[in-house]
Amino acid sequence: MTATHDVALPIGATTPFDWDGATRTIKGDAITVCEATSAGEPILVAPYATQRTDGTIVDTKNDQPLVFIDVVHDDFAHEALTVPAHAARALAAALIASADVLDGWVRR
Repeated sequence: MTATHDVALPIGATTPFDWDGATRTIKGDAITVCEATSAGEPILVAPYATQRTDGTIVDTKNDQPLVFIDVVHDDFAHEALTVPAHAARALAAALIASADVLDGWVRR
């Protein structure tokens, strides 16, 4: 039998998974980046974390909140990359900087 606890989801979390003892995985809505790969496949980006029965989020070296980046291929999401929040922000900045360079190359 799965344990139940009366614990609210944190703001931005939309999907709670079953409790596993004193913790459960939670997920936020996935954001779809359409036609994101060179093959035209979408990419899904979503936050995941582990929540304790007291409502707090686990944030340790071995269990930290992560952003999952999945590539959708043949209607199935394939995990491509998982990064913590600080790395997700650095990746976003690097992507924007690289896109800016490309825009400069193709301007006529």
